[in-house]
Amino acid sequence: FATSCLGCFADSFIYLLGPLLILVASCIILGLSFSFFTVFLPMMLREHHNHSSPFSPNNEVTVTTKSVFSIIPLMHVTWVVFILVNVIYNYAMCVCTSNKGEKYDIVVRELANLMGFVYPDTDEELSEYKRVFEQKLLERRRASQIGAASPPSSNIDNTTVADTSITGVTVIGSNPSANSTTTRRATASTTNHRVTASAPLSSSTNGSHLNSVPAWMLMGAQEWGYCRRSNQPKPPRSHYDHVTRTLVLNMDHFCPWMFNTVGYFNYRYFCTFLIYVNLGMFYGALLSIRPFLNMDSPQFKHQIMLSKKQGFTTVQHLFPYVPIPSERTAIAFSFMLCLSVGIAIFCLLSFHCYLLFTAQTTIEFHGNWANRKRAKRRGRTWVNPYDMGYRRNWEQVFGSGNALLALLPSSSEPEFLPLPLAGDGGRRRKMKKKDGDLVIRDNGGDMDLGGVGVVGNCDRNDQGAHIV
Repeated sequence: FATSCLGCFADSFIYLLGPLLILVASCIILGLSFSFFTVFLPMMLREHHNHSSPFSPNNEVTVTTKSVFSIIPLMHVTWVVFILVNVIYNYAMCVCTSNKGEKYDIVVRELANLMGFVYPDTDEELSEYKRVFEQKLLERRRASQIGAASPPSSNIDNTTVADTSITGVTVIGSNPSANSTTTRRATASTTNHRVTASAPLSSSTNGSHLNSVPAWMLMGAQEWGYCRRSNQPKPPRSHYDHVTRTLVLNMDHFCPWMFNTVGYFNYRYFCTFLIYVNLGMFYGALLSIRPFLNMDSPQFKHQIMLSKKQGFTTVQHLFPYVPIPSERTAIAFSFMLCLSVGIAIFCLLSFHCYLLFTAQTTIEFHGNWANRKRAKRRGRTWVNPYDMGYRRNWEQVFGSGNALLALLPSSSEPEFLPLPLAGDGGRRRKMKKKDGDLVIRDNGGDMDLGGVGVVGNCDRNDQGAHIV
């Protein structure tokens, strides 16, 4: 009970911390922008238009519209505005994009149809589905406890957990008439040779340890589960977020700075945000390092002395990139913040680039690490079942279009479904509304399944998607 209360308190604290961190992030963006336009840009303009002697009283150059539109200052202004627009847009999309609601229902139903999963629509079907799932999970825990678990959806030899074909994809169904699991046979694409199974291998015989293993680590890569907290079917790769109390597709983590969970719908915005923040921070550090080093230079003191000798009541800018006393705080703040945040964001960006190109979420990274260790102890090799190669892994997040254009602001939803499918099998269909109900349009026409449905060529034969 104490542990549960502590967990609830921690989740609530992290959730309530979100608005404060958004305010802090907004202040940082505004502060750095203000420093650039009021301190660093005038410094560049003075050096660019320094037509008189550095010791002349007329050395103080007035910033005019003409000077701002000179080629070099204009390039700096354009770059900063470009970075700001992309940072603010992607940050706002990370915060505002919802992981539930209509969009979630459409994607889940489309994925269920493509995999041949019979989605429970009534309370009776849901109860039956829950009973079948709980029984299967219990059996799998028992099998794992005696070291006899056999990973579903796999061909495994004595040395590796990888093969070039899939014998079948087992999906827990909820068809009351069948009262059993629904099995869909799929054939792997010949161009994707790293086809793997994904039910974890375990040699542990410790019952308490087995009970602590998350349910998703006892299931296959293509298996649907059941979320007890949200009381609904759990698509592959989805997890329940305790902070927002939402079942999130391809959940990566809850980010307090975003006041939102990073998952299927906003992971592209999150990665793009990290890219532009990293570019902006290192640009700011390079721009501010020279004035920062000149703050305690002999020129700084000489500038103060010359300003007094020439009869100025305030210190003037007499040397290039040498700040005056009133600018020291802004320059020191900008340089140290840009450098420290830039290094931290670079580390985070590097980690997420690794996750992106290896088709993992942060949660799956930890699970795959544990599975890899277990497989190694048994003399086998673990291979990530969702990894379809660097190019396709990139497309799963950013789409199949031009890679550079994919980094520009766009409100388009993900092009592919959360579960990687070979070829175009995982590409999402066009969505529309019909008589108030959500349907999915395919080349074969429209089929209204009521509420949220899948339409088009929705056959459930064995010639369907290639699941990798």
